[in-house]
Amino acid sequence: MDSTKKKYESFEVVDLVLNDDFKRLVSEKGNVCLSGFIENSEGYEQNIRIASKIVLGLVQKKESQSLDLKYRLWRQIQNNRRRQKNFAIFRYAAVLILCLSLGGGVFYWVKQPLRIIELAESTPMEYGQFKLILPDGKTVFLTGSNPTVKSTDKGKTLLVNDSIQINQSSEGFNQIIVPYGHRGTVLLADGTQVSLNSGSRLVYPPQFAESKREVYLEGEGFFRVKKNEDKPFCVQTNRFEVRVLGTTFNVQAYENENLYNTVLVEGKVNLKLNRGLLSKSVGLLPNQVASLTENRDQVRVESVSNTSNYTSWVNGYLEFKNGDLESLLKRISMHYNIRINLIGGINQLTINGKLDLTDNPETIIAGVAEIAKMKYKKKGEHNYILYK
Repeated sequence: MDSTKKKYESFEVVDLVLNDDFKRLVSEKGNVCLSGFIENSEGYEQNIRIASKIVLGLVQKKESQSLDLKYRLWRQIQNNRRRQKNFAIFRYAAVLILCLSLGGGVFYWVKQPLRIIELAESTPMEYGQFKLILPDGKTVFLTGSNPTVKSTDKGKTLLVNDSIQINQSSEGFNQIIVPYGHRGTVLLADGTQVSLNSGSRLVYPPQFAESKREVYLEGEGFFRVKKNEDKPFCVQTNRFEVRVLGTTFNVQAYENENLYNTVLVEGKVNLKLNRGLLSKSVGLLPNQVASLTENRDQVRVESVSNTSNYTSWVNGYLEFKNGDLESLLKRISMHYNIRINLIGGINQLTINGKLDLTDNPETIIAGVAEIAKMKYKKKGEHNYILYK
């Protein structure tokens, strides 16, 4: 190992810009490729280039001190776990502060993700009613257990349940909110179909941009993406993004349950964490699932024998083949927004079966108890206990 090379614990752009040693290195070497002067820099070349460009820009404009102060404030916000929900807003805002003075490619790079993520993260939703929020802020309440919202006339109009036609602006974003215990279906302007599960929200533009198709998901969605090799499709969540050209996959992004994963049914997708400005992508093949680790900073990829365990909800039921009881109860809890306590230390019990999600919660719990050869009792309106 070359002892003359610099060593850094983190290669996130934020950390590099705040590192005094990195600033000195940039000042000494100037506008050159710095990767050769840094240990273990493989795979982080783009982060290093962006951080270098920011530092050079700040030095030239003599703004380093005041912007460092803003960045340190941002890092205090990052460490405040009680404000974790607003983390993405402050991340992009802090980066934007730095890039505004530099112009050009760096500013353009953060400009597009900022809009949809900022809107989604700054407007938390309650999932009590089915509703469609239009770009102008007007709210349309939806009816039925699985309503459909279709973009027609290249996104200029919306058709709700094949009967109600709504004219809309081509600017801004639509939002679909699906309450607990229900499902919804959205047909986007490009022909992509999105099935939304209980307690979910989809934020999407009436018309996609020329270079990229981008939506934001909170909760769970099953995507059948219309293939377009010239315009990738990107699903943003508050923890990661999934990028494809045309394929079928399922995404879970339930923050309250700390449940984040992507299951690929067919085609190919790339998943990238929202760490720093740039991070490595993880590719998925059919019958693979990518999930975040407990601390949400790494991606774990596994093969699964049956993707229907993850996707059967799209058809209105939960199918579980050699599934563990704990995972099944967690999905039921999320769907109906109820609490289920399992007593007896049998969380890893393996069961097989199928449950109809149109049934009421107590009927579902009774079915699980019968399959698992257990008993249950109800405590209050939203609490159940399963026991031997």
